[in-house]
Amino acid sequence: MVIKLAAFLGFIATGRSCECTSEGALFYYFPENYTWSSAFHLALMAGAQFGEMDRWVAPLKDREPNAENWDKAWSDMALQHENEAALDLKDGYRRSAGARYLRAAVYRFSGERQILPGPEKSASYQAARASFAKAIELMPLPLELVESVSHQSPSVPLIVGDG
Repeated sequence: MVIKLAAFLGFIATGRSCECTSEGALFYYFPENYTWSSAFHLALMAGAQFGEMDRWVAPLKDREPNAENWDKAWSDMALQHENEAALDLKDGYRRSAGARYLRAAVYRFSGERQILPGPEKSASYQAARASFAKAIELMPLPLELVESVSHQSPSVPLIVGDG
């Protein structure tokens, strides 16, 4: 209960929307857009950082929902991490570079989810996979990328880990 109360007070302090139910509080980063708010939540659960996301996607709150603007915000956020990862790698900081590539992958996957099927979605997805592959290579994570063949699509990537 203390965590929920602290989180609720944090929502009030930031001026964000919070809906309280008997199950707890649901935070709407985009008060009028459940889909974008849930994507924001998913990114947090995947390891994104609230402050970074707030800096990059806050300008979207004052606009009509637009998949192109959404993708650009998340792609630019990811690109910043990829550039910083390259600098870390150049300086010999492999683990730091891996963590940045992992966060870049999360941001790219988050942006890609709102794009309609087509070349832009495919390019965004491939960029996310490339960042994730670099993260796996550089970080001591017990993960591997496995291609799964399905009767409905040519291949579906799976991430397999210990534990």
